[in-house]
Amino acid sequence: MAAAKVGRKRQSPIWDFFDYDSVQNKSKCLVVEAGDTICGILLKGKNPTNLKVHLKSSHKKANQEYLDKLASRPPSPERETIARPGNMGKERDTTASIMDCFHRRPNRCWLVNTQEHHKREEALVNMFIETGMSTQLCDSIAFKKFTTSLEPKFKTPGAARVNNLIGAKMDKAKQKLKDIIKEARMVSLCVDGWSKRGLTASFMGVSACFYHPPGGQVHHALLNLHRMEHPHTGEAIARCIDQTLDEWGIGEYKVLLIVTDNGSNIVKAVRLLGDRSREQSGESADGSQPQPGGAGDNQDELWLQSESEESDMEDEECGELELDLPDDGENNKFQRMPCFTHTLQLTLKDAMKHPNADSLITRARHLVKKKWADLKLSTKKRLAALKRSTTQTGGGQPDPRFVLTPTEERVSALIGPESIVGISVGGDTDEHVSIHEEGM
Repeated sequence: MAAAKVGRKRQSPIWDFFDYDSVQNKSKCLVVEAGDTICGILLKGKNPTNLKVHLKSSHKKANQEYLDKLASRPPSPERETIARPGNMGKERDTTASIMDCFHRRPNRCWLVNTQEHHKREEALVNMFIETGMSTQLCDSIAFKKFTTSLEPKFKTPGAARVNNLIGAKMDKAKQKLKDIIKEARMVSLCVDGWSKRGLTASFMGVSACFYHPPGGQVHHALLNLHRMEHPHTGEAIARCIDQTLDEWGIGEYKVLLIVTDNGSNIVKAVRLLGDRSREQSGESADGSQPQPGGAGDNQDELWLQSESEESDMEDEECGELELDLPDDGENNKFQRMPCFTHTLQLTLKDAMKHPNADSLITRARHLVKKKWADLKLSTKKRLAALKRSTTQTGGGQPDPRFVLTPTEERVSALIGPESIVGISVGGDTDEHVSIHEEGM
């Protein structure tokens, strides 16, 4: 015979309507229905919550009777005996138990909506934004242990939540930047593209430089980073620039200059944008209204030049480096300005092709080679003097007069404008090693 389960006495009024069978571990409903029949439904276990749900859904009258009994129950005693190790048989105030719950709260994790949790979560998001690290680090067990060791009450968010927070922060920052650009009078764009090694992917960045009058500051912001497919034609680059202007709400009238390199494809892209702007301005002057639509809707009609004509020239550099800005404000749209750094680089590249450049480079190499040989000889003599000084002093501290100069000073002596004169060798002060500039 199975031993009966031992437990505390069931005092809830719900047991006036149910009977628990410990062998089957089921509770039987004893509510009398119409026709003097017992409900008799069996519910697994003895959880009072499940019994209350059955009583409320199936027996409305019995449920009201249960609620009346529950309301008429006498209040529980203020003091109760709590059996705990080391505190057996002692009475404890229920108020003290409630205070202990509040005292135990700091030992647990902060709630998500608390200021402490939000402050540390914001710092974690800023760390991922500023460093560019992968948010999958949040799902690493080692990282969670690390954050727990710093602050046990902070529960590290997962990668999905961090991504959502970064997206929300991005949307907020983008809207703020849009408002700042809207208050700027003119905007200068900077466009450049580059490819990964092996030409596996190509990108084109579009940034904006402008002055913000209310804030009194100059801003430089990256607006878009487009991934471009081959071929990198002028039409494709113009579409990316137009898409960026439309996304950020920058009108054509606000674009002062477009700073680019001297590639034929980017030159053509700016020219196409300018031709389209002038054509639209001419149609407006004739009285015809332009068709409404987003930026780039009519590009297929304007860019009639075949992309194949430029596929062989997209990597060539054009030699036109002049900047001619017309005085007419209506036609002063999408004017290109060659990048000064890129132009200087091309200038130096052409200068290296000069016939006299080889002789100048050869002379510079001989000068550096001579200075390097003199420096090696001086260093060798000083090392020998240092060894003799250490031997004479019995292996103690070397004579400070023979301590080698740092590497930075030696390199400075090699390429610096002044000469190093009067380096003593050994104990004879009359002997000097000098490095003079020759041919400079």
